[in-house]
Amino acid sequence: MRPMGPLQDLRVVDLTDDSGRFATKMLAEAGASVVRVHDGTGVSHGPAMRDVDGGVLDWWYDAGKRTLPLDLATPAGAEAYRKLTAAADLVVESLPPGRLAALGLDHADLVGANPRLVQVSITPYGRTGPRAGWATTDLVTAATAGVLSITGTPEQAIAPWGRQAYASACMVGALCGLAGVRAARRDGRGQLVDLSLHEALTSSIEQIWFQYHYDDVLPYAKVAPRQGSLHWSRGYMVVPAGRGSIMVTPTPTVVPLLTWLAEVQAPGIERFLAPDFVLQPGDLYELVQMSAWWCLQNDARDLFYEAQGRHIAWGEVLTVADLVVNDQLVHRGAFVDTPDAPSVRRPRFPAVFTATPPSVPATPAATTIDEALALWPDRPAAPAATTAPVDGPLPKPLEGVRVLDLSWVLAGPFGMRMLGDLGADVIKLQTAERATGVNDPNHGFYPTFNRSKRSVAVNMKVDGALDVVRRLVEQADVLIENYAAGVLKRWGLTWEVFHEWNPRLVYVTMSGCGHDGPWQKMISYAPTIHALCGLTALTNPPGRGDVGVGYSLNDMSVGGVAAFSILAALEARERTGEGQLVDLAQLEVGSYLVGSAMLDLMTNGREAVATGNVDPYATFVVNDVFAASDGEVAVTVRDERDAAALAGAIGGGPEALPAWCAARPADAAAAALQAAGIPAGRVQNAHHLFTDDEQLAARDFFTTYESAVFGVRPVERFPGLWSHTELGPYRPAPAYVGEHSFEILGELVGMSDEEIAEAMADGRLS
Repeated sequence: MRPMGPLQDLRVVDLTDDSGRFATKMLAEAGASVVRVHDGTGVSHGPAMRDVDGGVLDWWYDAGKRTLPLDLATPAGAEAYRKLTAAADLVVESLPPGRLAALGLDHADLVGANPRLVQVSITPYGRTGPRAGWATTDLVTAATAGVLSITGTPEQAIAPWGRQAYASACMVGALCGLAGVRAARRDGRGQLVDLSLHEALTSSIEQIWFQYHYDDVLPYAKVAPRQGSLHWSRGYMVVPAGRGSIMVTPTPTVVPLLTWLAEVQAPGIERFLAPDFVLQPGDLYELVQMSAWWCLQNDARDLFYEAQGRHIAWGEVLTVADLVVNDQLVHRGAFVDTPDAPSVRRPRFPAVFTATPPSVPATPAATTIDEALALWPDRPAAPAATTAPVDGPLPKPLEGVRVLDLSWVLAGPFGMRMLGDLGADVIKLQTAERATGVNDPNHGFYPTFNRSKRSVAVNMKVDGALDVVRRLVEQADVLIENYAAGVLKRWGLTWEVFHEWNPRLVYVTMSGCGHDGPWQKMISYAPTIHALCGLTALTNPPGRGDVGVGYSLNDMSVGGVAAFSILAALEARERTGEGQLVDLAQLEVGSYLVGSAMLDLMTNGREAVATGNVDPYATFVVNDVFAASDGEVAVTVRDERDAAALAGAIGGGPEALPAWCAARPADAAAAALQAAGIPAGRVQNAHHLFTDDEQLAARDFFTTYESAVFGVRPVERFPGLWSHTELGPYRPAPAYVGEHSFEILGELVGMSDEEIAEAMADGRLS
C-alpha cells in the first residue's frame, strides 16, 4: 500500500546504521517512500518482540520502510544500488568517511545518472578533519559534544535516556534532506550535505553557548556546570514529594507561587511579601527550596494539579507506565496500532498534518531490487532549472521561503533559526511588551537563538494592527506561533482566518499539551515536559528519579520537529497547491523521544527504568564515563572484538579501565582508545569545545558576527556543510524589537515611511 502524508511523493534511500536511522524514521512517518539498504550488520535490533518477528529497535526505527539486503562490495549489489539511487530524490547514509567513494558509489559517482539527487552523509565527526575516522556511540557523541558536561550530577555524568544524541542530530539530518530536495527541484542540481553528529549536537544544546559567549553581561557561570535537575536559571528543579517527585518552579510569574506559599506559611516567605521587595534572579532558587519544603508534605499528583490550577508550571515526574494511559495523550490519539500487526502499538509522529495526514507506518517489509524499482516508476521529465550556472555555487537551499515567526523563548526561535540559516526570510513579529527576560534583545540568550532573522514590531492589542498582520500573512509561506491556548483567538486570529487570507499558508501552532483535551490549559516549559513525558524519570542512575536532562532537550527537539514539519507541509503544497494547519504539542514530542520505551511496554509488557549509562537496547560490554587525571572520558566497548582491542590497548580487560583512565589525561585516553578502534571521547564543556577541539577548529565550526548591541561575538555555524552552497555569513539577531520594520513593511506591505512612523506613534507597531 502506498504511504500517505505530506511526503508521499518523496523517494528516499536509507543507508544508515543506528546513528542515522532516526532521520529516515521521521521521513517515513511523514509519508516518504523509504527503501532501507543494509547488509545485515551494524544494526542494533534490541530485545525481541513478543508476538511478531523483529527487534524493538527495528520496529521503532524502520516501521513503514522497505528493507533491501545488498552487498555494495559486489558488482551486482553496486549495480542495484546505482539503479535505486537513479530513481531516488534523497540518500541518507551513515557509512564511514571514504567507504562509498572507495566503492564508486558516493554522491559524485551518482549525479551523472540523477543530477538532482541529494545525499545527506551523517558521520560521527564529519567527512574531513583529524577525527574524521573516529568511532562513536550515542554516549560518546553526548560526551564530546557537551551534553554530558551539563547532564547528571556533579559527581556522575548521565546521558539522556533513549539515544537522544543521535535523535537530535538526525532531526538536523532530516531537515537538511528536505531542504536539499526543495533546492534541487529549483536549481536542477542536487548537493551532498556533510553532517557531523558532533557538530549537530553541539549546536543543539540550550545554555552552553550563550553562557560562554555572553558571560560578561549575564549573571551565570561562563562554563555551564552539571547540577542535577537544577536549571541554568536556578528556577526549575525536581524535588521529592510525600509520594513521588515533582518539578517545581516559580514560572511563568512569581505572584501565584508567593500567594500559595504564604497560604501554607512556608518558612522564610515573609521577606518576599514585604512591600519594598524586588525579585532578583538569585531569589528564584530560594523559592524553589521553599516549594521543596511544601512538596515533602504532599502527594506529587495533588501538587501538580493544584499548581496548574494556580497557573504555576509544575510537572509531576511520570513514568512510562503513567504515560501509556495518560488521559491527554489518549484523547489526542498519540498512540497508534500497526495496521498489519495490531498487537504493535506505539506513539505516532508528533506533528498533526491536518490536510495530509500520514498513514500509520506498516510492518518493516523485506523487498527485492525489482520490487523497489517498481515502487518508483519513471517520472515525467523535470522542467529545466532557471537559476544557477552548471558549475557555479548554488543559492541557499531555502531562498524564496518566507516565514512569519510569532514564537518566543526557545523551541520556535531555535527551529526558525535553522530555517533562517538555510536561507529562508524569517520575519520575527514581536512587541516591546513581551521583550523581557530571554526574549529581550539585550539578553545573551536572544542573539544565540534569533540570528538569521529580521524583526517587525506589531502590537496586536491595538486597533488597526491586525491589518498589518494580514498584509504580512498574504505575503508569507509559513506562520508559526506558540501562544497560550486562546490568545490568538481572542484577537480574531484562527486557522480559518489565516487560510482565508492566504490559502497557501502553512500555519504551525505549538502548544504545551495540545489545544484540545483535559490538559489543554496546562502551563509548561521544557523542564515541565521532561517531567511529564518520562525523560526525567528515565535519565537517572538506577534507583533514582530526581536528576533528568540538564538542558531544555525537549524545546530543542520541538524546534527541530517544527522546522522539519514546515518543510514537509511545503512539500505537500507543491503537490496540492494548498497550505495546511500543523498542530504540534510539546508533550507529544517528549513522548516520541522515549517512544521506544512506550512501544516496548504497550506491545511487550516490558517497562523501561532508569539505567544510568547502560544502553537499554544494546549488549555493550562497557558503556560509561570514567574519571581521568584532568576530567572525564566516555568509553563504549561494543562487543568482544572491542574487548580484545581494549586488552591490547590498556593491557587489561574492562575492569582495568577505571584505573587506566584515572592515570592519564582525558584527551590522551580517548586518542589511545580510538587508535584501537574503540569509541571514546573526552567529556567536553564549552571551554573545551571552543578552545581545544581540533576537529571543530579544522572544520571552521566557529566564526564571528558583529552585533550593534554586543559588538563582535563568536557564533557556531550551521552544522551541515553543503557541497555547492556557503550558508554564512549569518545575519545577526535583531538589535532591538522592530529593527527592520521600515524595511519589511515598505518592501512587503507597501507602506510609506510616513505611514510606518504614524503606526509606530499610535502603538500599532510597538
